[in-house]
Amino acid sequence: MARIFFLIPLFVCASAYGATQKQPIVLISIPKTGTYLLNKLVRSLTGVNMKVESYPSNKTFDRLSGNDFVFGHIQPCFMDFLVSKNCRIIFIYRDPRDMTISKAYWIREHERKYWPVALLEGPVSETITKLIDNDLGMASTKQLYEQFLPWMNCPNVYTTTFERLIGSRGGGSDEVQRQEIWNIIDHLGIACSDEIVEKAIKNLFGNSFTFRSGKIGTWKSELSPAQKELFKGTTGQLLIELGYEHSFDW
Repeated sequence: MARIFFLIPLFVCASAYGATQKQPIVLISIPKTGTYLLNKLVRSLTGVNMKVESYPSNKTFDRLSGNDFVFGHIQPCFMDFLVSKNCRIIFIYRDPRDMTISKAYWIREHERKYWPVALLEGPVSETITKLIDNDLGMASTKQLYEQFLPWMNCPNVYTTTFERLIGSRGGGSDEVQRQEIWNIIDHLGIACSDEIVEKAIKNLFGNSFTFRSGKIGTWKSELSPAQKELFKGTTGQLLIELGYEHSFDW
């Protein structure tokens, strides 16, 4: 009997499922970049039946074994340990502009009690601005990404993106999505039939409690001209480095 652990910044949630992989699977995401999209995909491919039961301490990592499945916003401070466990790791991110918008709506609709009142004052556009420029002493969008991007250079890690996995229903490409899923299957070292993959694709879009719109490029209609300029000043170079832009002319 294997276990699932869901890691959020302060807690680990443990549960049980039956699976056949020989190495622990670890899914890592920046918040609001496709955590449940990736989790749903890998559950479909491996036969995971997740059921959260408890909140043990981070010592859960010490008990990782071959059939364990870990997912969450895991900081790079665990990198050496997870590599030493020979984990199969997948890291996902998305366009920082879309992440910022998704995060702003999520905070206002689901996490109001955990954030400063000043972040929630006014319309959602003001929350977006405050997340971009970090004027409340919190991690800005750029700083949040910089915390997690070291995973891209970690051994045993396959890096994917929301845009490559979302498919045409989210504004992406079905062909790219299908190829990316096979890349993930290859990285995990699991056996999957075409039937399993097609079923996973069919059920991948939407239907999670964190789902809002699941669309690529919502920033184009959500960000004001002033916010776009602010984003260029704080995060423009990162957008170029991640391949979302070729210059600051957008």
